[in-house]
Amino acid sequence: MGLFENKRLRELEKENEELLFKINSISEKEENVRNLNDVLKKMRMEVAELNERKLTLSSEIESLREQRLQAKSDIEGFNKEILNLRHLKLEEQNTLLEYSSRIDKIKNQISNDESLKSIDRNSENEAIDNKKEIEALRQEYDDLRDKIFAAEERIEELNSLEDELIERIDDKKKEIETLNNNQLKKSYQEASNVEENITRLTNEQNRVLDEIHNKEKEI
Repeated sequence: MGLFENKRLRELEKENEELLFKINSISEKEENVRNLNDVLKKMRMEVAELNERKLTLSSEIESLREQRLQAKSDIEGFNKEILNLRHLKLEEQNTLLEYSSRIDKIKNQISNDESLKSIDRNSENEAIDNKKEIEALRQEYDDLRDKIFAAEERIEELNSLEDELIERIDDKKKEIETLNNNQLKKSYQEASNVEENITRLTNEQNRVLDEIHNKEKEI
C-alpha cells in the first residue's frame, strides 16, 4: 500500500509540474501577445502621426507650388508693364524729336527774319508784322522748350519705372529659385521619407499581427 501511494504521489507531482509548465507557458504566450499588442498600438499611433505629417507636407507643397506660380505670373505681368512703358517711352522720344526739329526750324526762321529786318527798309506796317511774327516764333520756341523739358522728365520717369520693374523681376526670379532649390526640394524629400516610414511601419504591423494570431492559436 505504501509503494502504491509513493508511486501515485510521484505521478501527481509529475502531473503538477507538467500542468504548472503549461500554465507558465500559456502565461508567457499571453504576456507576449500583450506586449505585441502594445507594440502594435505604438506603431499605429506612429503611423497616424506620420499620416498627419504627410497631409501637412502635402498642404505645404501645394502652397509652395502656388507661390511659385504666382511669382511666375507676377514676372509675366511685370514684363507686360515694361513693354507698355517702352511703347510710351518711344512715343515720348518721337514727340521730343518733333519738338527739337520744330525748335531748329524756329531758330532758323527767327534768324532769317532778323536778318531780313536789318536789310529790309519797307513800310512801317511790314516792320510791325515782322516783329510780331518774331515774337510769336519766340513764344512758340519757349513753349516748345517747356514741352521738351516735360518730355525729358517723362522719359526719365519711365526709365525709373522700368528699372524698378526689372529689379522686381530679379527678386521674383530669386524667390522662384529659392522655392525650387530649398523649400520645395526639402518638402519633397521629407514627404518621401515620411512615405517610406509609413510603408515600413505598415509592413511591420502586418508582421506583428501575423505573429499575434499565431501565438493566439497556440494559446
